[in-house]
Amino acid sequence: MASSTTRKRRSRSATRKHEHTTTVAPLRDVLQTVRQTMGSGTGEILQQVRENGQEYFSERKRAVATELENVGSAFRRAADRLHDAKSDALAEYIEVAAERVEGIGEYIAEHDLRDVADDVTELARRRPLLFTGGMFLAGLAAARFARAASAQKR
Repeated sequence: MASSTTRKRRSRSATRKHEHTTTVAPLRDVLQTVRQTMGSGTGEILQQVRENGQEYFSERKRAVATELENVGSAFRRAADRLHDAKSDALAEYIEVAAERVEGIGEYIAEHDLRDVADDVTELARRRPLLFTGGMFLAGLAAARFARAASAQKR
């Protein structure tokens, strides 16, 4: 009886292997064909995505640089008003801030996005407090521009 059971198991195992081979082989061939077809077009698609991504980030980089120049100009106008109001000490701090903001805008305009990201990461590691303060000021500036943009639409 044990030999009969063993023969049945072997027979079932052989049947499963045959079914597996006859089912998987055509599927494997189809997958191989799909990979080959996709492989030839994938490189072109990836290249197009890279080019579009670089173009998009270049446009965004220019927009950020322009906005920073606008913030610097706004700081300078505020400093001029403070000078007119005889608040020269505060006006000087605002002028320094304007120079820094404009300098950051020029830096972003002149450098590659990867270089900017690397430098920002390095700054965040070396001077976390300065980085956090800069992010806070950037948030304030973004809020200012968002408010100004919504006011212009009205």
